[in-house]
Amino acid sequence: MALILKLHKTADSRKLVCVTDSDLLGKVFEDGSKQLDFSSAFYNGEEAGEDLIGKHVRSCYIAVFSGTEAIALGLRLGAIEKENVLVVKGVPHGQCLVG
Repeated sequence: MALILKLHKTADSRKLVCVTDSDLLGKVFEDGSKQLDFSSAFYNGEEAGEDLIGKHVRSCYIAVFSGTEAIALGLRLGAIEKENVLVVKGVPHGQCLVG
């Protein structure tokens, strides 16, 4: 499965990295008050390999990982911890402040 990388800038020009499993794009998952909306432009980026994603994660302020493969990569990179991963309708989602 492909990983999608989307880069954003925060209001104070810091980099926010979003990594999403490609099969989630265009879908919405809701569970009570929790929602993951992958139909928004926030998640819609370009396919990227693990090396490029790792480079951006190491140099970002905030990283967001959504989906099984994205979470696995976030764990391998040491960016997120398993106990902090939220699951919404079976979709894992994690985020962190990097630096």
